[in-house]
Amino acid sequence: EELNAQLQFKIKEVETANKTVTTLSKEVKSKNIELEKIVEKLRRINDVGKMLTSIIETDELIKLIIKTTAELLSAEKGSIYLKRHERPSLNLKYKHGIGVEDHGEMSLDFGQIYSDLMENGSPLIVHGKDNNKKESYGIHNTAIGVPMKMKGQVIGVMLLEDKLDGASFTDDELELLSTLANQAMVAIENAWLYERVKTNYFATIQSLVNALEANDRYTKGHSERVRYLSLELGKYI
Repeated sequence: EELNAQLQFKIKEVETANKTVTTLSKEVKSKNIELEKIVEKLRRINDVGKMLTSIIETDELIKLIIKTTAELLSAEKGSIYLKRHERPSLNLKYKHGIGVEDHGEMSLDFGQIYSDLMENGSPLIVHGKDNNKKESYGIHNTAIGVPMKMKGQVIGVMLLEDKLDGASFTDDELELLSTLANQAMVAIENAWLYERVKTNYFATIQSLVNALEANDRYTKGHSERVRYLSLELGKYI
């Protein structure tokens, strides 16, 4: 009887140890899944970052940003709205299966969701059960949006609507969108800086040409005519 009692005690100890091992195994598995998600997120962010730094033409860059972001998060629709002080506002919309459409200078400030994102300066998520928000914002199913900031100032909005599988957007996806928006703004700012440098460079050349030609009225306009004829020849070729 004493041996049986000891054996039963040992069996209970083994059972307890097995339960502990099983619990730890589930925790490790859960942590591995989380780690895989984080690694995948970083890989995606890195891939997008490489792609964005390879383009310096502003309009093409912004089209690529909204298309890539919408496809990455499996969104049915997406849009980017930017207010530019020196140039007209930019409004690009993406739709799955159609691509990106440029809606030009149409202002979206009057839209409630754009207004809230630009005024509050904080990310926003609209779940499928948020009927009041959906009605107020004109959202069909679900949406996530983030403000786009440059030097601490909100100058635009990135908005994604309706997942392709009908599910709701998650907080993790909202965090990923915020990270991508920050990356996008760095690329956009670089593109704008490049455009300004390019404009200043050609303006300087034009000033030098004008200064040189001002010394001789017989050759005035010669460089401009050479430029025009060179362009026409290039187009013909």
